[in-house]
Amino acid sequence: MSTDNLFLCASNLRKQYGAETPGQAPVVVLTDVSIQIKTGETVAITGASGSGKSTLLHLLAGLDGPDAGNVLIDGLSVFDLNESQRCRLRNQKLGFIYQFHHLLKEFNAIENVAMPLRVAGLNRIQAEIEAGKMLTSVGLASRSTHYPSQLSGGERQRVAIARSLVHLPRCVLADEPTGNLDEVTADEVSNLMFELSERHGIALIVVTHNRELAARASRQLALSNGLLTS
Repeated sequence: MSTDNLFLCASNLRKQYGAETPGQAPVVVLTDVSIQIKTGETVAITGASGSGKSTLLHLLAGLDGPDAGNVLIDGLSVFDLNESQRCRLRNQKLGFIYQFHHLLKEFNAIENVAMPLRVAGLNRIQAEIEAGKMLTSVGLASRSTHYPSQLSGGERQRVAIARSLVHLPRCVLADEPTGNLDEVTADEVSNLMFELSERHGIALIVVTHNRELAARASRQLALSNGLLTS
C-alpha cells in the first residue's frame, strides 16, 4: 500500500491473555497482525466471536498494550507515549462507536455530543453550538434536550455517531455499531455512518458480524486464528 495519506500503521501486533487457572497455557488472541489505514478509507474487519476483533481495535486506539508490535498514528508511536499523551491523541484524532451507545444518562443529547469538545477544552457554549450542528446532521435537532432514557435505540446510536464525529477526528473505530439494532434501524444507522465518513473525509474501521455492513466498506479483512487476511 502507498504511504500517501497514511494515517494509521500497525505492525506485527501480538496479544495473549494469561491463563485463568494455574497450569493452563496463555490464550493467544493475535499472533502477527499488521494493517495500514489511509485517510478517508473505510475498512471492515470480520471474524467469529472471540477471534480478537475488539482486542485489535483496543490496540489500534492505544486502549490496551500489545505483547509485541507497534502502532503509529500520524507517525507517532502510540506506545511510546505516556497515558496522558495517549488520551490527548485519542481525543484529537479518534472517534469511537460501540454496539451499546455508552451515552452518559445524566446528560441530554447535546451535552453528550459536546463531551469530546469539552474534554478538549472548548467552552460549553461553543461546544454545544458544534454539537447542535452535528445533531442536525444526524436528524436529531429536535431531540437535543432529550436524555438517553427518552430516546429510542436507533436515536441513541445516532447520538453516539454524532459524538464520535463532532470533533472531526481523522478516524472512527466502530465495534459492532449496529449489533444491538433491528434490521431496518441498523440499515439507517449504517447508511448514516458511511455517509458522514465520506462527507467529512474521516477514515472508518468497522468491526462487524454483519456481512451487508462489511460489504459497504472499501476494504474487507477477516481475522482468524490470530491473523488478519484480505
